[in-house]
Amino acid sequence: MIQLQTLIDYCTNKKESSIEFPFGDVPVCFKFKGYIFAEIYPNKGNYKITVRCDAIMGEYYRKKYPGIVEPGYHTPRQQRRYKNTIMLEKEIEDKEVFKMIDESYETLLAKKQKNI
Repeated sequence: MIQLQTLIDYCTNKKESSIEFPFGDVPVCFKFKGYIFAEIYPNKGNYKITVRCDAIMGEYYRKKYPGIVEPGYHTPRQQRRYKNTIMLEKEIEDKEVFKMIDESYETLLAKKQKNI
C-alpha cells in the first residue's frame, strides 16, 4: 500500500501544484492553476484518492481494476466518467497510482495550454 507521505510528496512535486484544504481537513486537495487534480482521503479503512481522467481511460481503469478503481467519490453524477477513485488499501501497484495521478495532472495542463 502506498504511503500517505509518498502521495503528498508526489503530488506537491508537480510543477505549479499547491496543497489546499477547501473542504476542511479531508480531503487533502492538490491543485494546478486553481483546479483540483487529486483529492486524498487519508482515513484508515477508507484510504483513497480521486483523480481526473479522460472518459475512455476512466472506463479502462475501472474495468482493469474492478473493486479497486471506481467512479469518482463525492463527484456529481454527470462528472463521474471524468473522475476515478482508487481504493489504496486494496491491491494496486504504486506505479499504476502514480500513472493515474500523472494523467490527471496532464489533463489540466493540456486544458490550461489550450486557453493560453
